[in-house]
Amino acid sequence: MKRIFYYALVMFLPLLAACSDNSTNDFPTTEQMRQAVSNMKGNYTGKADVYLIENGIAQESTTVENVTWTADESITINNFPVASLAAGVLSNNELKTAMANYTTTQSLPLNYIYCYSAETNNYAFSLQPSTIQCTMEFGGLTHTVRIEFVEYPGYSYVKGTNSTQTIQVVINNIFVDNVATQLQPMGVTFTSTNKTALSTDL
Repeated sequence: MKRIFYYALVMFLPLLAACSDNSTNDFPTTEQMRQAVSNMKGNYTGKADVYLIENGIAQESTTVENVTWTADESITINNFPVASLAAGVLSNNELKTAMANYTTTQSLPLNYIYCYSAETNNYAFSLQPSTIQCTMEFGGLTHTVRIEFVEYPGYSYVKGTNSTQTIQVVINNIFVDNVATQLQPMGVTFTSTNKTALSTDL
């Protein structure tokens, strides 16, 4: 099922940051990657733009303000905007309503899996998103809702400088009690407006 979804998103690739630079065969050195991870470290505040993807094109987005995340050994979105994903639910109106009204804070860990740029004062990494699992009440029952993301390099990435950061993830599937829900592809782009040092930084 995921393979079919990848084919459906092929046209969406031009909208995403490429995972490598075809004009050069140079790859970041170990020291450059170490420095890039060091540059990423910090606490970020910003916004999330959530959008449907139709025929490979990102549609008009909904913006969620005051999203925070931390970059250290991995990146963790502290308050992922679960409620905004209701727009992509196509066939389950009870789930759509429950998700739109969902207010419980959910985190999303993102692991670095591939560094494709580590020039001075900028970086770009592909990411591997974790799965979000939460419970929602609808239809008189408590349901387990699982949100899965595309892990293919190029769909999930982080790029930035010493002071700014942009993250993109693409939603792959939503399951209710292990049953897939019909979903229109969606993307979320996080853009920082402020960065502060980690509490452990000197």
